[in-house]
Amino acid sequence: MKCSVVMASKDRAGMLARTLQSIRSQNVSFEYEVIVVDDGSKDDTEKACKQFDVRYFRLENPIYRNPSVARNVGYRAAVGDIIIAQSDDVMHHTSTAIEQLCELKEGEFCIAQVYYYDPMRKRQLQRLVGSKYPRPFFFLGSLWRSDLYAVGGNDEDFTSPGYDDDWFADCLIRGLGLKCRFEDSIVGYHQIHPRLANLKELVEPSKRLYAQKVAEGKFISSGGAWEMEESVRDWWERMHRQDEKQFLSGYTGKQVWEFLNIEQLLNQGTKALEIGVGLGVCTRDVAERGVELSVLDISEVGLNRVRDFTHKQHQSGSELPSSYFEVVFSHAVAQHMSDDDLVTQIREVLRALTNDGIFAMQFADSPQRCQSLKAQRQGGVCRNLDEIRELVNKAGGRIVWNSEPVHFANKAEWAAVHIRK
Repeated sequence: MKCSVVMASKDRAGMLARTLQSIRSQNVSFEYEVIVVDDGSKDDTEKACKQFDVRYFRLENPIYRNPSVARNVGYRAAVGDIIIAQSDDVMHHTSTAIEQLCELKEGEFCIAQVYYYDPMRKRQLQRLVGSKYPRPFFFLGSLWRSDLYAVGGNDEDFTSPGYDDDWFADCLIRGLGLKCRFEDSIVGYHQIHPRLANLKELVEPSKRLYAQKVAEGKFISSGGAWEMEESVRDWWERMHRQDEKQFLSGYTGKQVWEFLNIEQLLNQGTKALEIGVGLGVCTRDVAERGVELSVLDISEVGLNRVRDFTHKQHQSGSELPSSYFEVVFSHAVAQHMSDDDLVTQIREVLRALTNDGIFAMQFADSPQRCQSLKAQRQGGVCRNLDEIRELVNKAGGRIVWNSEPVHFANKAEWAAVHIRK
């Protein structure tokens, strides 16, 4: 996944809703997720999150604390290559903020220009951060997830308000040697709200802690660097480079089209899309029927494997042409995908299908239920038909046919569905 937007929140449901609305109203050309970590709210924070389809995490915390703990929960859950780190009260004023924040170069992080904003009067107020007021604080900014992991996220030694952002910026700049790029063309609006009357007193412990850490000169969070787990994309790239037959499908075309019940649809000139090329055996068999076959796979090595006998190669569903394919088929792929990623893929496929087109998809079911990165890599993400139907409905599609389950291995059963717009 390209990007994860991550924020912590507590008892700010109204402001959070306006922030999420500003995010979801953008037309983003790539896959991204939004993660909100609720640090013990007593208001309608969860309701606001459900309204805008975010990944919601709740921590049971009855008191105020520095948001570092909650932010780190979100950062560790994120799967995007780029993290958009921001405050829950900062709206995206620029309509292309997410895409611009993801135009990130190696060796840098990006900070948007942010103004105070009165949402009731809809009035822009004074500048909070930007090139003319260059404070490298993540009211709204982006950085590589690998850099975030290298400094160990936010430092949880900061429990009182303030100075956690100062230290985080120091870890990135003085610890990793990154450059901070202030991008004034990206504008965020920090919604004004009452400040605590004794805020100056409350930040004193953080101020002293910050001075102590700077004096020590060890510019990394107290917990040390986080171990970066290999992403699903990187793992598949490695499997393709190694021709790892345990995980790369070598099923023939006949095996696949009979299981998916689509042989009658794969005719001369049919515009078809295969998702997941595996070893390329099925891909070649389908192409040899005279089908105009395009392919979608997250692995560049995998796409190069079948380049000579396929029409077009796509590495992201966002690249697919609209209303083009008569048949799309996916075999031994869904069990490698999280719910969020599968919904996104189904939605993108539906956009790419003709009005009477079919998306034939195999899925796996077993008593086990897990969507960890390990389960995704090993094909262990299992769902029953009702769960698949719920995801299809969420993506805006409908199931028009399903097969009877077939016993596979390790108590797993395989089945197939046909999905239409």
